[in-house]
Amino acid sequence: AIIRNQTRLNALQMVIAVRRYQLAHGKLPDSLDVAAKEAGYEEVLTDPYDGQKLRFVVLDGQPIVYSIGKDRIDQGGKANWKDGEEPGDFLFPVPQPKTP
Repeated sequence: AIIRNQTRLNALQMVIAVRRYQLAHGKLPDSLDVAAKEAGYEEVLTDPYDGQKLRFVVLDGQPIVYSIGKDRIDQGGKANWKDGEEPGDFLFPVPQPKTP
């Protein structure tokens, strides 16, 4: 539970960094590194499951910050682990503005 909660905290901070970048520039960042640095972080926060940087991907127009999760296999943000109930990545979608 401690690792899961630390992952949530780190990922949510990176989600906020991506959203701030998007609001400031009107587009998504080219990488999570760019968003993190602009938000004042020295680097992308770590994924507690493997000690590497959290990952960022855009799938079907949806930006997602993600962790490899407890199975420690990177599925590219394509497989949601459903809070550890299934193998997959721990996904944190970046909220997008609603279009009229």
